Amino acid sequence: MKKLLTSLLCVVMVMAFMPAMAFAAEEVAASLPAAENGVITLESDVVLSETATFSKNVTINGNGYTISPARDGQFTGANLIAVTGGTATLNNVRVDAVGACRAVLVKAGKLVVDGNSYITGGKASSYAHGVYVTGKAEFELKSGTISGNTGTNVNADYYDEY
Repeated sequence: MKKLLTSLLCVVMVMAFMPAMAFAAEEVAASLPAAENGVITLESDVVLSETATFSKNVTINGNGYTISPARDGQFTGANLIAVTGGTATLNNVRVDAVGACRAVLVKAGKLVVDGNSYITGGKASSYAHGVYVTGKAEFELKSGTISGNTGTNVNADYYDEY
């Protein structure tokens, strides 16, 4: 009986010291938090079920947090982030497509990467897997890194189409 109680106590102690995140299910959001005056401020990692599309000026202050797609087939987009107009600024945010889709498509408008942001994990069936900028769009890398994107066509990390 003593051994059983000792073993049970050990298990309880180990579980008490383990991080709560180890037991939490992945919380999936359909979109990023709402913008206030054109600014989205992340207060935690965000896992998306669909593409975050920006058609107006917006700044994402990431506070070092990560935007990633839902796993296990729950993500429905071909791109994690799509810029279709205006200027989207990524500031101190990690965009990690975890091999599920292209990280960023800039179809129109402009993407600015700043504040030591990091874009990685992109994988697409064609063109760039990290950041794909079409001929109708602009891209500016002020501060940050684009790497770790994989694929078989053209440049895996970044591609300009002009």
